[in-house]
Amino acid sequence: MATVVSATIYAELKQRKIKAGRGIAAFGDPLYPKPSQDEAGITQSRSRGGLDHLQRLPHTAQEVQAIARAFPEQTRLYLQAEADEKNVKALGKGPGIIHLACHGWVDDRFPLESALAFSIPESFGVGDENGILQAWEVFSDMRIDADLLVLSACETGLGKIEGTEGLNGLTRAFQFAGARTIIASYWNVEDQSTGALMARFYHYLEKGEAKVDALRLAQIDLIRQPLLSEKPSFFGLRRKTVERDVSHPYYWAAFQLIGPWD
Repeated sequence: MATVVSATIYAELKQRKIKAGRGIAAFGDPLYPKPSQDEAGITQSRSRGGLDHLQRLPHTAQEVQAIARAFPEQTRLYLQAEADEKNVKALGKGPGIIHLACHGWVDDRFPLESALAFSIPESFGVGDENGILQAWEVFSDMRIDADLLVLSACETGLGKIEGTEGLNGLTRAFQFAGARTIIASYWNVEDQSTGALMARFYHYLEKGEAKVDALRLAQIDLIRQPLLSEKPSFFGLRRKTVERDVSHPYYWAAFQLIGPWD
């Protein structure tokens, strides 16, 4: 599914294809002050859960590495310590595709406070980046020429309706910054299934499918194919591989394409 905020914005976004940059910048597996691996096999989401105990998202590393496998000569990976706010802001107008896999959340009352959480530094002073990229910072500090921006985090497509401006939040901020087409989520998304969805999306994109078709085919794959997952057995002494059914829309339908769908 693809949506647009208005015909005026759609016409403006269509024109950006000519100016789009080249290459792919992919961010994943950011580091947080108190990372917590889920050894019990409980599903992890990419929502905030409190800044003081952000959980590390192990499948985001696999997710961006899948992008590099699909486009080996075009992808620049930013993993762990490099997946920080400073590097996101420094991207400029170089990459034609930007992929951000991390924690995210929406602020319903103050949509410009909606944010993405990248690697959090152990300490920072006044004026330093704190790892939390808020929508207002995107408006003021970022200028990109991306044909595609993927916000692989929770609730990135949400915001607040504000008069004639339409939905205000992260997607509007990145459109203003220069993203032509955005893939964003409309609820809290689970880590493993999202990683699998995005890996399939780039697989189809590399095969030459249009963006909207690549997303649709990736979603169909999750409906039809279970995921393999490792879980502890025998009091945690061994691990076994089990199949996870991710055909429910919760696992694949959160992500939609916003803007031109070609």
